[in-house]
Amino acid sequence: MVGSQAADIVTGAVLLAAGAGTLRARPRDPVGWLLVGAAGSWFLGFAVTSEPVLVSEVAAGLLFLHRGLLLHAVVATAVRAGPGVAGGVGGGAWSSVRRLGTAGLVVAGYVSAVRPWATTWLVLVVGAAAAAVAGRALVRARARRARVAWTLVVAGTAVWVLAATALRDLPTEQLAWRLAPYDVGIAASAVGVALARLGARRVADRALRTVEIEGPASLERALAAVLGDDDLRLRLPGVEPREAVGPTAGAAASRLDLGPRGEAVLLHRRGLLDDRPLRRDVEAVVRVVVDEEDLTERVAAATREVQASHDRLVAAEERAAHELACAVEQRVGPRLEEIRAALAALDEPVPRAEALLEEIETELAEVAQGRRRDADLDAALASVAATSTVPARLTLAGGTGTLRADRARALVFVAAEAVANATKHSRAERVEVRLDGDPAAVELRVHDDGRGGAVELPSGGLTGLRTRVEAVDGTLTVSSDAHGTTVVARVPR
Repeated sequence: MVGSQAADIVTGAVLLAAGAGTLRARPRDPVGWLLVGAAGSWFLGFAVTSEPVLVSEVAAGLLFLHRGLLLHAVVATAVRAGPGVAGGVGGGAWSSVRRLGTAGLVVAGYVSAVRPWATTWLVLVVGAAAAAVAGRALVRARARRARVAWTLVVAGTAVWVLAATALRDLPTEQLAWRLAPYDVGIAASAVGVALARLGARRVADRALRTVEIEGPASLERALAAVLGDDDLRLRLPGVEPREAVGPTAGAAASRLDLGPRGEAVLLHRRGLLDDRPLRRDVEAVVRVVVDEEDLTERVAAATREVQASHDRLVAAEERAAHELACAVEQRVGPRLEEIRAALAALDEPVPRAEALLEEIETELAEVAQGRRRDADLDAALASVAATSTVPARLTLAGGTGTLRADRARALVFVAAEAVANATKHSRAERVEVRLDGDPAAVELRVHDDGRGGAVELPSGGLTGLRTRVEAVDGTLTVSSDAHGTTVVARVPR
């Protein structure tokens, strides 16, 4: 007796937990309230059978109400999970007949649960019909979680219906053989229903996680996979469909609100989106993907505009440098020749006069071409190293010669950012900055002894460095491991 009471309490707790879990994920889900109601009816029946004095005609009539509530939850969930009774292929009058059949099955479930009018054959027929509806949902289930859920529903329903009918006439001494399967069947069926409802609630996560979405076609495949509808088609505003596909026989067209983008049209199996929370989830997935595409397009357009602006600035700088070089050659050059002629006419030569004139000519040519002498780049890098909060050692290997101004600025920018990243992110204790040059290019290398882990993200700082260096025809390489991070920038002369 004590064991039977404990089993009843556990079964009621499972019913209550299944309903509470469903309502927690979907606060307005009627199936959750059906499961909670089944738990309440179960505990009411437990109290009535524990205290015979409480038994009355009304209480006896409601003793098995949990059966009707649980059958209602099974049928409602199965119909929304797939074609079921009301959602299959077909429309018009045939669809209405199916809906009436679903309603009749639910009503018969409640009738079979109320004593003393319920008969064994009615319980058996209604239970078998509910198990058949759940079995059809099991056949159409694709996700492993959904298959497990519907297996529990079908097996649990079959077990408790069998225990309530075929085993009901067992002798009192064999009562446990009927009560134990009944309790297990009721609990398994409730858990299966809750899992099926929670699985439907996660359609958005499954669509975004299990399928790599790279555009409307991938989104369509994702939704078709998680909803179990191979004929599903998605039409987005402003996107030409891959093929001319119209609604097939028995299909439905649902309009999804995408806000400023307008409406998307989803062609799907009739009854598939009758579940309003599921429809909201699908709509949210489509909206997220469309918004992400819009954002990607805007970022790409902004990036192209920035690159175009940079190209215009570089072109303007090159034109200005060319004009300045021409001005120096046309205006300053003749003056220097006049000075040479005047010096040559002197009775006594001026020491180092010719060498000074040549130096002046060289520096004017470098300035006109927009080039920086190595001393300017060295001083800028020395300033970067001196202002670092992490001890930084600067090595100037020489041979850098002169460098175009924009390329020199790019190297200084890389050095400053790499040193700053070592300070903020890598927990480095020391940074080394080295500048090398050869006849073809100048190379800057920045290494820190931090924890590594530097990753180049689409909108991250390393991508910005690469863009800056490549804009001046240079290259950037980044290597990062447990021994630290090394950034190497190389620009042509």
